[in-house]
Amino acid sequence: MVRNFQLLTKSLLGQWFCNTPPLPHTLELFNGPQEDCPPNLGLIDLPSDVLFSITDHLDTPSVHSLSLTCRSLYASKFPATQRPLSPEDQQGLLTTLERDPLGEGFSYCQRCNKLHTYDQTWGPQSGSEKSQDTRGTLCGMKDAFSPAGNPFDLGYHHARLVMNNHFYGPQFGIPLDAICIKQIISRGGIAIDCSTAAQILQDELYIRRTYNFMVPENGIDEFFNTHGFRDFRLCEHMPFLRSPSVYHQAVPELQCRSRTAPTDKAFQPCRNSPGSCGICLLDYDITIQYSANDKAWNIVIQAFHQLGSCRSPDDWKWARFTERSKPRLFGPNRPNRRGSSFSPGVIMSAWLGGERSTA
Repeated sequence: MVRNFQLLTKSLLGQWFCNTPPLPHTLELFNGPQEDCPPNLGLIDLPSDVLFSITDHLDTPSVHSLSLTCRSLYASKFPATQRPLSPEDQQGLLTTLERDPLGEGFSYCQRCNKLHTYDQTWGPQSGSEKSQDTRGTLCGMKDAFSPAGNPFDLGYHHARLVMNNHFYGPQFGIPLDAICIKQIISRGGIAIDCSTAAQILQDELYIRRTYNFMVPENGIDEFFNTHGFRDFRLCEHMPFLRSPSVYHQAVPELQCRSRTAPTDKAFQPCRNSPGSCGICLLDYDITIQYSANDKAWNIVIQAFHQLGSCRSPDDWKWARFTERSKPRLFGPNRPNRRGSSFSPGVIMSAWLGGERSTA
């Protein structure tokens, strides 16, 4: 922003200098290499009419930002700062402050168009965050990835803070590791070991959720009886077992082969069998193996999600991830994967490519 002010000031002062002898301290603005911003631009030393001319060429959020740089400029009471901010201009100002040293420790919330405080220890399942019960937590958890049976609790505010860390620096967000948690989730009588990894590829957030569990021979019936609306889901649209809802898919490899089949034939063994969701940006692979020693089926699912740049909760990549707003699913305002260029497998390929590049 300082560089833009410097160039704009130089342009506007051109005509003024034609009739007014420049003062030594204003000439100092333009001495030295142009690629290096001087430590002190001396804006407060400029004549007030020049400052007002500068603000005529700036949008409203930028004028407010300029007025907040020091008390002298704040006291100038530029016309744009004397009018109530529209919601759009307020968003522009707050997102500017969010990435400014002045806004360190604050995060912008689109839902209420305000800045909220946060802590570096925040993340999914963070005990310190839940215990604080702050406004930022309350707003953030209204838009979180927590499908039925799979309470990951990754809020939009977590994703935004991770990407703020990436875009603006570690003092403006939380580290990528903050969302890489491990947890154990129960589905019926089965314990599912869940772990999360994350990458940022081409300025977009990706996560991989790994689900590792065993289905014992004496638990086959219980596994297939645990289905319906509350069944464990890889995403909002993909439960383990088939559902009567036309909007839900299922993992084909987990469907019962036959109720009369022997327990050691209940599933079709497979290794890294791929699949994807047709609505959100989820790819997965599944491995199913029978262990005669354990008398159980070992199942491992890796789910790869692409969440986008997380600059807005209305970005369809994020919105399809959480499905927290519920207008008509396939309406024109509800873009989804089927209408996009993201073919099955591209999210998993991008993730694996990112792993190879950092190996």
